[in-house]
Amino acid sequence: MTIRCFLFKSLSLTALLSLMGLSGCREKLTDLTVNCPRNPSNLYRFTVGSKISKSKAIAGTFAPMLVIDGKRVPLKADAIKPDVYYADYTLGNDRKKARYYFEVSYQSISSSKSIRTYTYTTPLTEYVISEHGASMLQFERAPVGAEVRIIGSEFTANDRVVIGQCEVWTTFYSENAISFVVPHLMSGKAYPVYCIRERKTDFVGNLLIDSKQLMVQPSQLEIGQGEQVALTVRLDGPVTDSLAINVTTNIPDSVIMPEVKIAAGEDSATISLEGGEPGDGKLYISAMGYEEVIVPIKVCAPIQ
Repeated sequence: MTIRCFLFKSLSLTALLSLMGLSGCREKLTDLTVNCPRNPSNLYRFTVGSKISKSKAIAGTFAPMLVIDGKRVPLKADAIKPDVYYADYTLGNDRKKARYYFEVSYQSISSSKSIRTYTYTTPLTEYVISEHGASMLQFERAPVGAEVRIIGSEFTANDRVVIGQCEVWTTFYSENAISFVVPHLMSGKAYPVYCIRERKTDFVGNLLIDSKQLMVQPSQLEIGQGEQVALTVRLDGPVTDSLAINVTTNIPDSVIMPEVKIAAGEDSATISLEGGEPGDGKLYISAMGYEEVIVPIKVCAPIQ
């Protein structure tokens, strides 16, 4: 016996399938394919998510397929997400579109000990290759200072990138890729990224900026009233523009400190703190794109 389950949009057919005991077919497969710009390899990835339990299938009968151009292309299981399947398919330079659907079939032994074949499919869908403009970010999230590429077509060395409201330096690799370095913006937020071209501006996606760690030495301080001590704040690499370091305290009468900046081209700054009124508290040290570091500090009264 063979049972086929198509993802029809007709309510009456859905009701009919439900009466046949095939309800839930609509949720079995999810097309995860994303249209991408033309690339030099002419390879395009087609991806589907499956909620079909392989444990029900007779060994060797579970067969996920991409059906495209009249061909049945076997799908591979994703190495990280085993319920996601994909295939890289060649579409030549003369192709702009392709119609496809996914099919998953398997055989199972019923309660009556007979072998049944089950087949699930997604709706017929059109894949469209974009020809122009920046298309997508290489990553959806990155920390400050990281290099992120924009993949697309027809880039030039004059193209510029804006993230949030901050224009950043770009590096031109080829007509299919440019890159930018994530600037010092507040972490934990997603910022829109635009590629500014000669005749138009392309939105290429949102980038979530992850926080990085500041390195502060020493990790705790004890100084006498009127004494001075050095505090060093270090990054994991030099900054292209000067970066303000925000240093505050919950005992402002006890700590005298200057403004702190890491100069362009440098990766650290050392400041001199002076002990004021005796007190026991904390220093709070932060910068755009970095997690706050807390340094315990104690200012002691002079020994009589």
